[in-house]
Amino acid sequence: MGDGAAVHAMRQPWDDTVSTWNSWTNGIQANGIEADQNPSVLVGNRSLEPDVQATLNSVEVTSDLLAWQAGRPNYGWAFLPFVGGANGWGFRSSEFISFVDPLKPEGERPRLRVYYTVPGSREPASLLTPVFEQGGLRIRFRGTPGSTYRLERSSSLGAGFNSVGELTVDSSGEASLIDSTPVSSEAYFRVVAP
Repeated sequence: MGDGAAVHAMRQPWDDTVSTWNSWTNGIQANGIEADQNPSVLVGNRSLEPDVQATLNSVEVTSDLLAWQAGRPNYGWAFLPFVGGANGWGFRSSEFISFVDPLKPEGERPRLRVYYTVPGSREPASLLTPVFEQGGLRIRFRGTPGSTYRLERSSSLGAGFNSVGELTVDSSGEASLIDSTPVSSEAYFRVVAP
């Protein structure tokens, strides 16, 4: 536990085998030249209360990742202590070796997780149980809300599929279409992105 720190994106490259806090003039400065003036995120708060807990802490750095994706160089982050902070705060580095279990040190090392969706991508549709109603067979499926899919039918697995219709998935993630001309025996359906 401790006071925490302000996390600033670095503006200058550094070498993890040579660079130290003391190798920078007066340490790393959040001056827009060595590191961003404004922190990307705070771990704890500037009032120094309450302490940052001694546990795994998660922070949101999406804005930095978007800047790197747009072409800004990625030099990592500097964890700069808060002004007046006297209660030291420790964290693990990427080289941390666990004394409890040297074979599994990664649990306490920093980890960057990126969650993303490919623009225009759709999750695979999954068919739900069809329902017979007056007027035909209602085929239901789940898919990506707002995405359009095509429902296709075949009389056997070896035969080709023909389009029954296209439909857009609603905000609940479900869609349905009535097959008004179902085949008399068995049929196979599939949902595809057109």
